[in-house]
Amino acid sequence: MSKTEVEAILGSPSTTATINKSGDSYYYISSKIETQGFMDPKETERNIFAIRFDQYDQVQSFAQYGIQDGQIINMNSRKTPTRGRELTILKQLFSNIGGKLPGSK
Repeated sequence: MSKTEVEAILGSPSTTATINKSGDSYYYISSKIETQGFMDPKETERNIFAIRFDQYDQVQSFAQYGIQDGQIINMNSRKTPTRGRELTILKQLFSNIGGKLPGSK
């Protein structure tokens, strides 16, 4: 089956990937998210249908994955420090000692 036939049957993919010299991959992703009151939303179901094409845009293989096949990935939350004036609590408390009072000349 060709790539255009897959698109005609399944529609546009949720996302795609291209691997050098190997061909493209299409991913059709659906998920079910439940919310309960003030709690954070929780994903309860996920279905991923992956289709891999060869370099001639013909289906090479396909697979189906569920939420149990996923892995949690920790995002990098490091921040780049910036130059500037970072005062500690003690510096903030004692920075006004010897300074002018508001309203004085």
